[in-house]
Amino acid sequence: MLFAKLNLVQILPFYILDSMLYLNKSFFMKSTKIYLSIFFILIGIGSAFAQDGVDKYVQADRARKAKKYDIALQLYQDAIKLEPTASRYYYDMGLCYRAMGDIDNAIKSFEKAASLKTDYAEAYKTLAVIYEKAKKDYMQAAYYYKKAAEYDTDPKTKLESINRVIAIMNANQKFDSIPALLEQAKKLDPTNGDIMYMEIRNLNKLGQYEAAIEKSKFMLANFAKYKGRNEAGQMATLKPPRDLDRFNYEIGYAYNKQAKFDSSLIFLKKADFGKFKKRVSVLLPRYQYEIALAYFDIFNYDKAQEAINRALAMDSKYKEPQELAIRITGMKASVKGKQQGIKLLEDSVKINKDEKKRADVYCRLCKLQFETFDFEGAALSANECLKFFPERLQVTLWKAIAQYRTGKFNEAAADLQNVTESEDLNADLKARFAFALGIIMKEAAKSPQGDPASQNFFAMENFKIALKSNRYMHAARLEMEGVPGFDKILAEEELQEMGGGAMMEE
Repeated sequence: MLFAKLNLVQILPFYILDSMLYLNKSFFMKSTKIYLSIFFILIGIGSAFAQDGVDKYVQADRARKAKKYDIALQLYQDAIKLEPTASRYYYDMGLCYRAMGDIDNAIKSFEKAASLKTDYAEAYKTLAVIYEKAKKDYMQAAYYYKKAAEYDTDPKTKLESINRVIAIMNANQKFDSIPALLEQAKKLDPTNGDIMYMEIRNLNKLGQYEAAIEKSKFMLANFAKYKGRNEAGQMATLKPPRDLDRFNYEIGYAYNKQAKFDSSLIFLKKADFGKFKKRVSVLLPRYQYEIALAYFDIFNYDKAQEAINRALAMDSKYKEPQELAIRITGMKASVKGKQQGIKLLEDSVKINKDEKKRADVYCRLCKLQFETFDFEGAALSANECLKFFPERLQVTLWKAIAQYRTGKFNEAAADLQNVTESEDLNADLKARFAFALGIIMKEAAKSPQGDPASQNFFAMENFKIALKSNRYMHAARLEMEGVPGFDKILAEEELQEMGGGAMMEE
């Protein structure tokens, strides 16, 4: 036990004395006084080195707290030279590097501290926070939170680490790994309502809807017996409305996924408050109708019809999507009549000698060709129209989408990009054009000649513009989900919503 508390410098005299005894026992019997003198000199040297290390460390700590970081670093390094196995010195040097914004050296220092003291929960937790907040490396953060929980002897902070692992796994859609973590958490705090909620939420993510409904209804009936974190971060008995909202939402979500829309609506209405309002909106017929409108505006009638069908499945009496469906059907049904109109306009172009009038005819011709799905003809007519009427933005949109439909992604993107960069464009039109441009860029990135990194980036930038418009925000968000890299954005949003993980206080 004595040696366990000593560092290398302090143990060294005992090791030297033992070696000398082993090598020359007979001589030692004659020279006991000499050997004992050497031993106590070495003990004194070891203690002096250790004391010098502590002195340097204390000076370094004062300098760090006074924000004299360069001086502090030098003193920490001096202390470490004198006591190279002192894990606390490395840990506090890591705090100094972190305060200076030198995250990489901070990580090295904390990792060294943990290697010297393998049960160093504080070092593991600090590493976890850095990887989560500064590096955005969530899996590495989860690894260190797990290590912190493994060695933490304080049930409260141990639970905090486990909860962060749960949050990270949820945000990164690793739902299968969460049940075992929830069991650990429940053992530490069996009446924690927040943990119960995470269990229910995870059941829904795993598609175990009946179990989620059953547990949610149990919590609604018994929530007064459970505790959770209030807004001040303190433990308190669960109270309405916040604690009711989330359980009602999970029931509504489960029923929605089971296509039991009437039952879903009953519970979603009870949860349609505060931060759950946005989540609830995504599960309502109105959301699907707004998506249909966005696709209708850029002439993607197939996707518009899919969204209409989803809206009417939730509410068969919903008037607006019914009317939009009739418009789409009518446009498709009138193709034959429009083709006759196209023939007349084509004849008019041939005989009309007035350039302005010919350009106007081309504009009308482009519209009919577009509506009859003659995209090559529409693109050519649009080009002739825009030579004389470049300000006709609707024709520019027809031309771009016609080119997109014929696989000419770069030409389509160039036309729309010129328009979206115009300062004269109003907010609604800008959002509409940006939404269309985002889709074109996204598809271009998938083509054999595509430049995925660049085109996906521009797709995301244009979808962000569309997000600012009430009419296009839902469809833009839906399109963003298919762009590589969106999973990281989603993970960050989930982690922010679930809270926690702030940098530890020094």
